[in-house]
Amino acid sequence: MMRSFGRRATFAVEVGGLPAFAVEAGATRATNLREVDVWAGGRRLTCHDNTAFVPTLVHHMRSTAELIQQRAIPPSPFPWRSPAEVFRLLNANDSEFRQRFWLLHDWDEILDNVETYAWLDDQLVIACRIQRPIRSEVFVARLDPDECVTTINEAVDFLAD
Repeated sequence: MMRSFGRRATFAVEVGGLPAFAVEAGATRATNLREVDVWAGGRRLTCHDNTAFVPTLVHHMRSTAELIQQRAIPPSPFPWRSPAEVFRLLNANDSEFRQRFWLLHDWDEILDNVETYAWLDDQLVIACRIQRPIRSEVFVARLDPDECVTTINEAVDFLAD
């Protein structure tokens, strides 16, 4: 059973109800692995791998929530362009400039096939692309920054218990 935090249409984190178990030499033990799904803009980002090592993911989730809460996310570097165009321009830039717009980058354990950039305008804008062999399209999630912080913190509290 998955426990859901947030809204799939904007941003959500869904956590498997129980830790994974491992069987070694006939003994069963709980592991630090959990199923964690992340949704943004109505799309599931964890479509290839949703197995997370809880201590590492919790650390990165807390850091992300803190950045958003402190409003340490820069505004759009190209406010006159669409979010998809901003994504493409940032993605084509190989300099350190684009790293300022990475938000979920450290969640790569479960988002290793996803590219995301984020910026703060009136709302938190998260532009995403799931890497696929044939066609990858950019899609966008827009949400209140405080809503995003609440979603992440609630999921972290559940994972850390």
